[in-house]
Amino acid sequence: MASVPPTKRILTLVPSETLKSLNDDQKIAVRFLDWHLRFRFEQQQHAPLEVVDSAPCGVFLTRRHVQRYLKHVRYRKTGIRFAAEVINSLIALGLLADTGEAKRPRRTANRIAAAAKFQKSGQVQSEGGRDAQPFLEHSYWWRVFKVGPLELVVRAYTRTRGAYSSGETLQGVPRCLASLCAFARRQGLIPPARDRRSFRKGSVQWVFLHSGPP
Repeated sequence: MASVPPTKRILTLVPSETLKSLNDDQKIAVRFLDWHLRFRFEQQQHAPLEVVDSAPCGVFLTRRHVQRYLKHVRYRKTGIRFAAEVINSLIALGLLADTGEAKRPRRTANRIAAAAKFQKSGQVQSEGGRDAQPFLEHSYWWRVFKVGPLELVVRAYTRTRGAYSSGETLQGVPRCLASLCAFARRQGLIPPARDRRSFRKGSVQWVFLHSGPP
């Protein structure tokens, strides 16, 4: 069995030259993040991403998440310590950044309704609280990480938007992230590119397109 099992990858999170220079453990870390992003959008039960600094570019992770993937692809290392190393490798590569925030268990609808009877409207939290924990003797929470390349893509589009911007190019985004841009568009994180339009040279529309409004 190959040291790094073959998996179908649709996202390029690092340049191919960088990926080739990584060791097997680092490559499996990059592939895990690819898989995790796709998994978050394939599941329909919860929102796929966490909003970090007003941008939908966050994911919550635990060592168990990583360990589940390692066992799924039958990697030669599946221990909980190596799962922690995978997360640390992604941070070292700049693909993840710890936000310092935590994701807490969601409260059930009946518990939210019960709490609403004793609190003012808008003050009932959908996450956290003693009644949201599955076990009273153990408090569950998960670290929230910002996905660096995804934030770059989402924010680059935001910067290019405007009344006279076509929105078709993402300034400052490396070419290696083209597949991530396409993925973000398919998931609705980036609106579809507008249809290209051509204007007669010298017309008002042509001047606006090339120099902006007067």
